[in-house]
Amino acid sequence: AADAGIDLERFRRLVDTGSDDALMSTDLTDDELRELTQQATGTAPDRVVIVPGNGDGSVWESNWYGWLAEELQKSGVRVGMQDMPDPVYAREARWLPFIERDLAGGPEVLPR
Repeated sequence: AADAGIDLERFRRLVDTGSDDALMSTDLTDDELRELTQQATGTAPDRVVIVPGNGDGSVWESNWYGWLAEELQKSGVRVGMQDMPDPVYAREARWLPFIERDLAGGPEVLPR
C-alpha cells in the first residue's frame, strides 16, 4: 500500500469507523441496510461511495449494491460505484488507489 501512496492505517480507520462526513459499513442485515438507507437519504448526503466485497465481476448485479445505489440516486445522491479492478483477489495495490482516485474522487476530497 505504501507504493499506492495511501496511508493504509488511515484507510482502515475510515472503513471501520467512518468520519464526520462519511458513514461506513461492511456487513449488514436487510433491516440494517434499510435503516442505513433511511439515515443516508434522510440526511441528504451529497455523495456516497459503495465499495463491494471481492469475488464478483459486476458490482451492479451483486448482492444489494445496485439496489442501494439506485435508491440513493432516486434521492438525489451522487453514487460512486464501479466494477473493481482485480475483483477476485482484491489486491490492496490495485484496490486502494482505485477506491481513492476513481470511486471517492481523489485524495483531496477524502477526510484526513
